[in-house]
Amino acid sequence: MINNLVGKQPLLYTVIKWIIISFLVVIFIYPLILTVIVSFKAKAEVWGNFFGLPEKLQFHNYVDAWKRGHIGRALFNSFYISIVTVFFQILLSSMIAFLLVRVKIPFNRFLYAFFSIGVMIPLHAIVLPIVRKAVLLNASDNHIYLILVYVAGGIPWFVFLLSGYMRNVPESLEEAAMLDGSSLSRIFFSIVLPLSKPVILTCSILAFLGSYNELLLAMVLLKSYANLTIPVALMAFTGFHNVNFPQLTAAVTISILPTIILYLVFQEKVEQGLAAGAVKG
Repeated sequence: MINNLVGKQPLLYTVIKWIIISFLVVIFIYPLILTVIVSFKAKAEVWGNFFGLPEKLQFHNYVDAWKRGHIGRALFNSFYISIVTVFFQILLSSMIAFLLVRVKIPFNRFLYAFFSIGVMIPLHAIVLPIVRKAVLLNASDNHIYLILVYVAGGIPWFVFLLSGYMRNVPESLEEAAMLDGSSLSRIFFSIVLPLSKPVILTCSILAFLGSYNELLLAMVLLKSYANLTIPVALMAFTGFHNVNFPQLTAAVTISILPTIILYLVFQEKVEQGLAAGAVKG
């Protein structure tokens, strides 16, 4: 009898676990499914049957959203800003992390503490100084200034993550390279960076998503339609007295497709990076 109960416990645990997982999946996936469904409805149909399936697929919602919200231009701007931001964030952060971990420089601990403190200061808490500086430099509605702000805001996070990973890279490899006459830059680009590829890829994905989805700074700094990013362009579909839900959800569907594709392509690499970071850290 006891053996039967013990044998049934794992099965009961498995059933409960999958029930909870299925419930959570429905909670997180249903809003996405509902967004896609509403994007194919007529405007009048939304208010009459919001949660039901569309009577007739309204593909023109996507065409109207693309034209009205300047989604194509906004997609280009978001990709351009995000890719440039990721490049400089990862390059500068990895260099700083390498210097802090491997090179004995004065005030090394102070510099590490300085970047660690930067992690605790949210970028949105200093919006006012950022905007004032943009006005002084005549840099409002400028992608370059926005990229610089994004890069500066992300460096403390990635220095913290990359330095923790690089501490576990075997120093013997670097010492052997130095004995062979390799320069510090060659050691960094030929040994440290390739060995840090999992965590660098994970940081790159996080940096891309962070800049691609950022709204507040882009909304404050960017003004013209030609320079808007996706999160700001989506606000064009809302008004004080009216919201065009079919076009809005169509635009949202278009905007989230790149991030979904990005995750599906790099899913395995991101999971490896997170697992490696957990083990190394």
